Amino acid sequence: MRSGSVFVTAFATSALLICLGCVNWKPNPTDAELSKRFQEHTTDFKTLATLCRDNPQILRMGMSDVYVSANGSEQRIRAKERYQFRDPPYEAIGGLLKTLGLRGGIWHCSQTPGEILFYADCRGAPPGASCKGFVYSTERLSPVLQSLDADPPSNLDGHKRAYKELGDGWYLLYESWTMQGPAARCLTSA
Repeated sequence: MRSGSVFVTAFATSALLICLGCVNWKPNPTDAELSKRFQEHTTDFKTLATLCRDNPQILRMGMSDVYVSANGSEQRIRAKERYQFRDPPYEAIGGLLKTLGLRGGIWHCSQTPGEILFYADCRGAPPGASCKGFVYSTERLSPVLQSLDADPPSNLDGHKRAYKELGDGWYLLYESWTMQGPAARCLTSA
């Protein structure tokens, strides 16, 4: 009996350490780093936004899979390798995700069709997770802050987003949340 409980304890401890090792605990990229990336690759960002806007069936996409809306349900398409997809436009979008360093992928929610989220990086794990990246929106977003470098911005509770305006419908994004699951990110901007 005793050797069984030692095994279970050792297994549980190993599993916990592996899981904690998979979580990115480094700080989020700074506003200056993200702004520089946007300035250096503005054309690529605009191309990516156009591809996403022209393909509203894409709900979210990362380095290894795409989730698309098909016949009222969600379908998963796997990549051949990281960022490499077989079918256009997924192939083009995957290449741009890699070029732009968008490790957290994209999200395009049906509740906010004029808003596309581009995640540069995410840190931690719920309930204390946060992400920074970019947003393209056809509507003005709020709250717009002078800086998103505070972790978290002082006026955020629970799952919220804050933005820093870049111009022409583009924003830097800070997101923190305590909810889990795909619906957790599909919020309105208000």
